[in-house]
Amino acid sequence: LTQSTKKAIEFQKQTAKIAITLGESGAAESIKFVRETANELGVSFDGLIGSFGGFTAAATGAGIALEDQKDLFKAVSTAASQMGASQQQVNSMFLALEQMAGKGVVSMQELRTQFGQQLPTAMKASEIGMNLNYKGLMSLIEAGGLTAREFFPKLTKGLNQIHKGAGGARTTSMNLAKLANEWGHLQVAVGQNLLPATNVAIYNMGEALEFAADNTGTLISALAGIGSAAAVFYILANATKIAAKAQLALS
Repeated sequence: LTQSTKKAIEFQKQTAKIAITLGESGAAESIKFVRETANELGVSFDGLIGSFGGFTAAATGAGIALEDQKDLFKAVSTAASQMGASQQQVNSMFLALEQMAGKGVVSMQELRTQFGQQLPTAMKASEIGMNLNYKGLMSLIEAGGLTAREFFPKLTKGLNQIHKGAGGARTTSMNLAKLANEWGHLQVAVGQNLLPATNVAIYNMGEALEFAADNTGTLISALAGIGSAAAVFYILANATKIAAKAQLALS
């Protein structure tokens, strides 16, 4: 498979994951939002879109409005970018938020230990957003009185206040990331045009291999008279390798 086709297949997977929660039109709008956010911040689209799928599924399940989800997603992504966080750290941040949304309430485990360790400004942003000091915030969380639905917009507010205008001029790294994103976008577009023909070719290959597997004895018998049994085994062995490579490319 071409690189463009592989990119298109991966994009299909991400789109389908988001569409389960938001529907096809919601998925398309959200992917556009993530792409614009990635380009604005100068970070990898592939990394961000991977985080968004799980985050929006958990947040939607918790009854959090999509606009509030997007606002928090951008605020966290912006803060992470400004703090120089790695993609692994960003993934951990959104995993912590997923867990908060999944439980419905905020716990110290997710907020301070998981989220806060990856984003040093998280606790201060929480205090600012909730208009509480550290002690007051801890008391509220420990009592189980802070829901994710209430907390997420407040966290967004606090993060935006801390990180507002802290980005500075665009760096070479940011511009390179945007270039890579647009190149990936082009590859997906090309790959999507190639997918119909690729699907037909893969299907036909599978049918041929199935026929060969089901009729190995007949094929060998038919060709045995001209000494081609070894050739049949050679063809089948190589066909199996081709199928394995195709399966690996699609996984």
